[in-house]
Amino acid sequence: MTACGAPADGVAYLDETTPNAGPYAAIAGVTVVRSAVTHLEADIRQALGDLSELKFSKLSDGRQARAALKIMQVVFDYCERDLLRSDALSWDKTDSRHTVAKRDDYANMGNMLRHLLRNALLKWPEKRYWKLCHDRQDQVDYKHVARGTNKMIAERVAQDRYNVFDKPPEITRIAACDSREHPIVQVADLFAGLAVYLRGLRLDALEPTSKAERARGDLINLLLGWLPSRALLHFREGDGLLTERAAPINFWSYRPQGDYDHAPAAISKREPRLVACIESGCPEYVLDEWGLREPRCQKHYREHVRDLEEGEERDRQRLRANTGTHFCEDCVTVFVATPNMKRLNEATYEYEYACPLCGSTLIEADAPYLSCFHDDKHDSSESYAPRPKDVRLPRQSYRDDD
Repeated sequence: MTACGAPADGVAYLDETTPNAGPYAAIAGVTVVRSAVTHLEADIRQALGDLSELKFSKLSDGRQARAALKIMQVVFDYCERDLLRSDALSWDKTDSRHTVAKRDDYANMGNMLRHLLRNALLKWPEKRYWKLCHDRQDQVDYKHVARGTNKMIAERVAQDRYNVFDKPPEITRIAACDSREHPIVQVADLFAGLAVYLRGLRLDALEPTSKAERARGDLINLLLGWLPSRALLHFREGDGLLTERAAPINFWSYRPQGDYDHAPAAISKREPRLVACIESGCPEYVLDEWGLREPRCQKHYREHVRDLEEGEERDRQRLRANTGTHFCEDCVTVFVATPNMKRLNEATYEYEYACPLCGSTLIEADAPYLSCFHDDKHDSSESYAPRPKDVRLPRQSYRDDD
């Protein structure tokens, strides 16, 4: 898995409630077929009207409440056309799994994200490559989440009951998304907020007492009017709304799997210590605060980084020479750029390369993207335009008298 990765067949949008506040926490993932993303975003913006952003915590506002009902109808429409599904996972921070000293709530949320994404992506057997869009934050290592999810999915697909997959789905691209620019993240926020609210709901206190509770009640009634005909579900105090995992709108609560199941604890910071530079013959010592496996002094660290960058540049040139120089995102095809593909962009008055298949602007291919075409896990049955190996970008020729 790389941040650039292979072209995505679908996109997974993530959002969460505050994991370190209140007795319950939840995460939600909205998985969408790639071809439907643009239309879905347009429909959500239309439902929002003049609102810039929808928040579950602000449903006391009448405009927010009306927009939430419209967006829920949009979600129903896309679910019925098998273009979207929503998964929300909630957990109780007072159960036996979470009553640990110095619990790391964000590391625990990363573990929950892997469970959520594994369940969601396995419900799309015809989609293999996925892009992960998460909110902008530094507390969760989403690369680690993606790698862990890919490993869990591969192990689950290896079991006989998941032999419907030729090759397991995997997350190949990661991007931080702003919910204002990508309104599908707001849908994930809506379902994450619903999951936490339903867990705290009590049957003896169903009468709404505020505008926010009435708005949330209308949203729940709309959901319960559509969902029962499409999935088995029931409500249990303390666990909230529970559905079968295959439901297009899925709510489920995490329960401790046994005495061995514990939330991760925060790792205490190591005391800084002086260590010798790893390069032989170097008399310098380094103040090591993080327990580095290869501590280096500033001089040798700069040399090490330069060597790595030079190696990456050599790999990039080799891959571009063997695979292609430009690719088209719309056709998902790699090309060796030739002079007959060049055209003048009338907006910028600069030359660019155009895709010979669809006319879209080609972008310069880079090593992280091209590596997916040489990966053993890549499906060789997929067809791409032929790439002549002996064609190169034309060199500019100069006259002798210039």
